[in-house]
Amino acid sequence: MPKVKLKPGDIKESDLWTLQEVHDELGRGYSPRTIRRKIAEGFYKQGVHFFRTGGVDGIIKMHMPSIKQNLIDINS
Repeated sequence: MPKVKLKPGDIKESDLWTLQEVHDELGRGYSPRTIRRKIAEGFYKQGVHFFRTGGVDGIIKMHMPSIKQNLIDINS
């Protein structure tokens, strides 16, 4: 899992997924509501696991490679 915030040049648009797309890919335990709760609790870090567009009330985009790496780290 990345320990530092990603730079804008490090991110491909294809790696940024909406909450619904993450749920569709990962399934149970990753509903949009659960992901928002994990963000609020600090489990996912802004600039590493997710990005907001349009400020605080903007759209949340998840960085899928970081999420998948987080799953590997948790399960190992």
